Amino acid sequence: MKRIAKQWIDGYLKCQGGTYPAQLKYKMLAEMACEKIVAGITRKFVGENRIQAVPDPYNPMGSTAYVNFNTSKTSRYETNARRCM
Repeated sequence: MKRIAKQWIDGYLKCQGGTYPAQLKYKMLAEMACEKIVAGITRKFVGENRIQAVPDPYNPMGSTAYVNFNTSKTSRYETNARRCM
């Protein structure tokens, strides 16, 4: 999707009314742009091909092994010590 978004910004994005491409760094505006890109792709291929997600060929199975973040939530689920490393 990033490659498609870059092509769209470089070749098709037309800023009007004092707007700039950098404004797409705002999450809400970026999501709106992505929705329009996906809608355009979907309209183009209606009835022709099924659009399908292609998993990462190097990591075909999902994993949470590298998920790491801090939380402020106080009521957390306690994990099973036998299954945690």
